[in-house]
Amino acid sequence: MRPRGTRISSSPGSDVALRSAAFARPRHRPAGPRPAVAQTAVLGTGLAAGAGVAVAHSPYLEHPAVHGVLYGALIAAMTTVACVALYRGIERRLWLVLLTLALYSATALDTLAAPGLDALGQIAWAAVLVVAVYILLSFPEGRLPDQVARGVVAATAMGAVLVWGALLATAERLPEFMPSASCQGECPRNPVRIVGRGAAVGDVLAVASWSLTAGALIAVAVALTFRMRTAPAIGRRTTSPILVSVLAVGATFAAAAVARAGGAAPATLERLGWFSTATSLTIPCAFLAGMLGARVFAGGALERLVARLSAGARDLDARRVLADALGDPSLTVAFWRPQRREYVDAGGHPVQPPAGATGRSTTIVRQDGDPLAMIVHDAALDAEPGLVGAAGGAALMMLENARLEADLRASVADLRASRARLASAADAGRREIERNLHDGAQQRLVALRMRLADAEAQVVSDDELRRSLGELGADTEETIDELRSLAHGVYPAVLVDHGLASALASVAGRSPLPVRVETALPGRFAPAIEAAVYFCCLEAIQNAAKHAGVGATVTVSVRAHAGRVAFEIRDDGVGFDVHDVDDVHGGHGLTNLNDRVAAVGGDVHVASGHGAGTTVRGDVPATT
Repeated sequence: MRPRGTRISSSPGSDVALRSAAFARPRHRPAGPRPAVAQTAVLGTGLAAGAGVAVAHSPYLEHPAVHGVLYGALIAAMTTVACVALYRGIERRLWLVLLTLALYSATALDTLAAPGLDALGQIAWAAVLVVAVYILLSFPEGRLPDQVARGVVAATAMGAVLVWGALLATAERLPEFMPSASCQGECPRNPVRIVGRGAAVGDVLAVASWSLTAGALIAVAVALTFRMRTAPAIGRRTTSPILVSVLAVGATFAAAAVARAGGAAPATLERLGWFSTATSLTIPCAFLAGMLGARVFAGGALERLVARLSAGARDLDARRVLADALGDPSLTVAFWRPQRREYVDAGGHPVQPPAGATGRSTTIVRQDGDPLAMIVHDAALDAEPGLVGAAGGAALMMLENARLEADLRASVADLRASRARLASAADAGRREIERNLHDGAQQRLVALRMRLADAEAQVVSDDELRRSLGELGADTEETIDELRSLAHGVYPAVLVDHGLASALASVAGRSPLPVRVETALPGRFAPAIEAAVYFCCLEAIQNAAKHAGVGATVTVSVRAHAGRVAFEIRDDGVGFDVHDVDDVHGGHGLTNLNDRVAAVGGDVHVASGHGAGTTVRGDVPATT
């Protein structure tokens, strides 16, 4: 049952509701579709009646009354499909629906004997072909999904302009486009002819128009076939009946073009005309069958989803559960972080909505009016409006848990980035202090030592003063050494100038314990990486010097492997029990190690035992 206050909105902005565990229509349908459905039904009924009457009065048909009834039935079927699509929210472009019905109804003018009306009917046929190809390729998304579809529509439009433009500009008489209609030399005169003479031109261009229609429909079938190979299950159910009907109509026009080009008898063309009318009626039926198939799939998908959730399994992957139930392997789920006002994936990484992405659609699941999750899915799922949202509502608790986990991972990532920034700022401060000590106080002390040496050399008669100056110079030399050591400890210049291996060797040379350094590094790393490894090793060596005991030795190993830098500091000292202390002998050594390494996304572990020495192991990414 959907928790109170939950709202699911799809990319077009529609809301759906979930009743118990079954898929249901929205409780409060927006008022928008109903006037559109009523307008379409009224207009479609009138156009069907008008077109049927016009065809029934055609002088070029053997059975005009029967053709009139079939013509009206075809427009009525198209009107029914349009009303269902508008009511269900699959189609929202009322203007396109009305334009399609008006254009197809206008093609009935092609069967009349009036020259001007016949020319308008020919123009309507050209427009209907282009619009039909567009609708077939854009269903149910409402836009052309790929370059292939756009290419087919563009090629069809160009061919229609060329063929029907040439027909209207050059033919002395206009042949009927319907294969079942035959004017046999008594075709209406072309009132818009510009150039050309002869009746043969009309016959050639009539064959060309049928060939273009057949070629465009076959191209549509090929495009739909390739699309079905990667479409989700609901997309295949929606497209399959449409593909079959398109192939049937295309084959009929191809046969009619071949028959007319070969000089077939009018009776043969009339039989092909009856067949083309019958196959044309299958197209709106195919759309209805596709929408029904999507509806049946939706019920099954929600039944599978509820069964999966009712099984009570823990640690369910929200993305995988929804993808399996909806039959869309490409489905992804992103979760809303209100603190940062952004969507993140299950790993906590920011995700941008697919603005204008071809073939993709988004559904926003809301709770108490606030975004909870964003489901990005194949646009074929839009064939059943509200399906993805209802699935999100059924899986609301799972999505909420997944959102909390994603928010936690994102918070951890933010914390890690904050620690890295703090460590970087601390290193920058250390380098600044080291430079100031080296360039400031240390240089002034060196200058003072040189002046004392000069003064000592100039004093010849006063031995007491000369001895005092010498002692003062020695004290100054010791101060310089201590200051140099301090500056080196703050941030060693050798690390900046020569890298990690040289810096560790320098530390080993100054350590009171014997330290052996083993490195296998391909070159330099980012300053943050080198600083983290260096100070971690330095902290471990200093801890060993304090606590390992007399006679202990230390081995430092640093190696790069598989995109990471691994380091180990091992001593053979007295060791300690890591379970008995919170930190290394009550100090901050282990905390410093963990903080340093974690700031760059690494790990560190300490192993020790009484009489077994101490080993510090860790690794960090080779790149930041």
